[in-house]
Amino acid sequence: MKPTYLAFYLPQFYPFPENDAWWGKGFTEWTNVTKATPLFDGHYQPHLPTELGFYDLRVRETQHEQIALAQQYGVDAFCFHYYWFSGKRLLDKPVDAYLADESARMPFCLSWANENWTRRWDGAEQHMLISQNYEPGYEISFIESVIPFFRDDRYLRVDGRPILLVYRPQQLANPAQAVERWRKHCRKIGIGEIHLVAALTHGNLDYEALGFDAGVEFPPHNMVVENINREVTTFDSFRGMFVDYADVAGTYLGRDYRDKKIYRTVVPSWDNTARIGDRAVAMLAATPDNYERWLRAATSRTMVERAPNERLVFINAWNEWAEGCHLEPDRKFGRAFLDATLRVKESKSVLDDVFDRHPFRTDAGTSLAVSSGAIWKADSPVQRFAATKLKIQGMLANAPVAYWVARCGFRAARAAARPIRSLWRRSPFLNSSSAPTATFPLVLQSVALARAARQVQTRGELFASKNDAILTAYPGRAVTSKSVEVTAGYGATKLDRLKELFAEKSFNAVPFQFGRFLNCVAHSRAIGVITQGGAIIEESIIVYRYVYQDLNLLDYLDEEGGKYMLLSNEFKFIDEDVLLPLHSSFAFGHVIFDAIPQILFWENEIKENRLKVVLPNDAPLWVRGILATWGFLPHHFLILPHTPFRFRSAMVCNSLTTGTTYYPNPDSLAQYALQPALPTASETPQLIYLARDRGNTYSNRFIDNEPEVISALEALGFTAIDPSKLPYVDQMELFRNAKVIVGAHGSAFANIIWCQPGTKLVDLTPDDWVGYWNDLGITEMWLSRTCALFSLDYEVVVCRSQMVESPFPGQPHLTQRHVTSQVDTDTLVQRVRALLKVVEL
Repeated sequence: MKPTYLAFYLPQFYPFPENDAWWGKGFTEWTNVTKATPLFDGHYQPHLPTELGFYDLRVRETQHEQIALAQQYGVDAFCFHYYWFSGKRLLDKPVDAYLADESARMPFCLSWANENWTRRWDGAEQHMLISQNYEPGYEISFIESVIPFFRDDRYLRVDGRPILLVYRPQQLANPAQAVERWRKHCRKIGIGEIHLVAALTHGNLDYEALGFDAGVEFPPHNMVVENINREVTTFDSFRGMFVDYADVAGTYLGRDYRDKKIYRTVVPSWDNTARIGDRAVAMLAATPDNYERWLRAATSRTMVERAPNERLVFINAWNEWAEGCHLEPDRKFGRAFLDATLRVKESKSVLDDVFDRHPFRTDAGTSLAVSSGAIWKADSPVQRFAATKLKIQGMLANAPVAYWVARCGFRAARAAARPIRSLWRRSPFLNSSSAPTATFPLVLQSVALARAARQVQTRGELFASKNDAILTAYPGRAVTSKSVEVTAGYGATKLDRLKELFAEKSFNAVPFQFGRFLNCVAHSRAIGVITQGGAIIEESIIVYRYVYQDLNLLDYLDEEGGKYMLLSNEFKFIDEDVLLPLHSSFAFGHVIFDAIPQILFWENEIKENRLKVVLPNDAPLWVRGILATWGFLPHHFLILPHTPFRFRSAMVCNSLTTGTTYYPNPDSLAQYALQPALPTASETPQLIYLARDRGNTYSNRFIDNEPEVISALEALGFTAIDPSKLPYVDQMELFRNAKVIVGAHGSAFANIIWCQPGTKLVDLTPDDWVGYWNDLGITEMWLSRTCALFSLDYEVVVCRSQMVESPFPGQPHLTQRHVTSQVDTDTLVQRVRALLKVVEL
């Protein structure tokens, strides 16, 4: 079930008498927007619209265009700011017109903006334009004003309850009493129960104490981040606050709401220079990519934290142009923020998880900001200071004199602390390390994973170890593979070799082992894992060196005299415990046999956010799609670019060598059977042919006469299906219900792990595949060995084939081979008819 995206909507885009009197004739939000000027070189101001133009919300076509654009890009509802002052409403025309226009078919809700209007745009009590007085009986008067909206069929509901937000609930006169009166009145007049949501603003962090049902984040309110003004050179004096977008996203993503009903909110950007000039709060590096990272992580956490009917994610905002906070297209980014919204909504986001930092940052080599909660949990003095400030600010919200005294005190304390922090940073004594300094290049010792550290006995012991350690999750053991029926089609020549390979024999299933290495260096594809002791794990480099002759793609490594050398120690640090499951192949079979069993083994630690799964940013989307089947969501992953990193700790497995595909471990694969059964509405055939789309496969093996093969099998009752086009839950069901499966040799057969014992498999193997990789028969026998583990009946029809060789693009030392087969349909039909008699179909 997809989340519901709600965008806050500002209706201040038309003139009305009060604004004319306060700000001048014809004032609208555009007045402030267009007069904004940059505060520093490269500052993006003003924010100016493109395709929707400087619209006037008195024109009905405008909202229809907004609705069409929002719905096109995955925004499900608008949350209108609603302005009510003791019976007087402002900015009411766009909201009332929306209610009256039945053709405006988009859900919506209201957020009561219950703060004072001031000339400073800060909701305080100075320079008042119109105030919130909360006169006796205001509760019923207010709730009566929104009842017509509650009754509308487009009004957004949670569990059938109309949702109402309050922007500053802590300022209500007796909030708990007001809330109870609203509830009683709605019951009395037939509305029923309502869903009340407190905005977490101005220091308010507790919705429950105020009597509300839920809270909603309202960034940048209550953000606990570092002021980075010292890093920015402004044109003139600046009294506001510059912050890094990555820091802001991190402070919200680091909050755990599993035990609280708090809805997450994401801002595409924030910069209210247009409203308050040199007092602005501006997020630097507020790019569409960074917004996509935050939205993806917030959405993922929402899917875990909230029940299906409560999966609301708010976006601040649709059109807060004077606060530099809008999804609507602008002259710099166009529709890029909307594009990012849709990608996340449709689970098509492929960005890495490393936030782009603002251009003034000079902290190369330090910690990266990643869209993960754990990295933000460090309790720094800056965070403690900001948290204390927020708490006191909330306590003094209704005492303006005390509020200003406290504010001056905090500013003085911060100013006094600045030179002390500067001295700390510069002091060589305070920042020195007693550890010896390594010289580079550093010669590395090559060591097998099993010998790289001490052995431990349990996963708990491995995870808690303060030193590098090795765990054998599942030991290896001998497995007997049954003899296989091999039939040669016309023109095939490798019958005897295959019969020799497929005679009954035993093989040693590889043990399934993990190494956990602290403070280690590794590529996002688990290539070149280097321990803090100066060893390179052999399993992490074997497949890479098989594919690539040189180390050009690993510019931090060199080789001399058969020894690997580390050229530098300058790596971005990621303060996470991670699992590195993927090697150099994204072939479906290798993902199923080598990678996913690792993730299933550490399922509890991953879902408890104690361990992150690293995926390279070019990993196909279907990898995450398969893992989502069992509840692994985007925030369980770290999507990283193709570069090396230093990790707090990294877990790597001996399956990096692909040995778990060719010598499959029965206990490792048995983890699939332990996953809960998942419902599916699809009906699947019992006789299937595994079709293959040439544009959607990594394989270089194809059947030339496939239409003829499909026609012959359809005559016997088979259905041709390309499993890659199905959701993974349907792929599981397809193989689980099949009685006979026919297909070209390759990864499509990896799903036989879901087959019932006794299922018949016919593997159409090309002649030229025999001995393709080596003379040991390893790749030819992976299916027969897997069938032995799952008690499946496997046989092979050898096909005449042709192989064309060419240099591999970019790797001339490698040979690229394309194998095309001609299936002898008469031989195939004969074998299939014999199987159908056995299964009585």
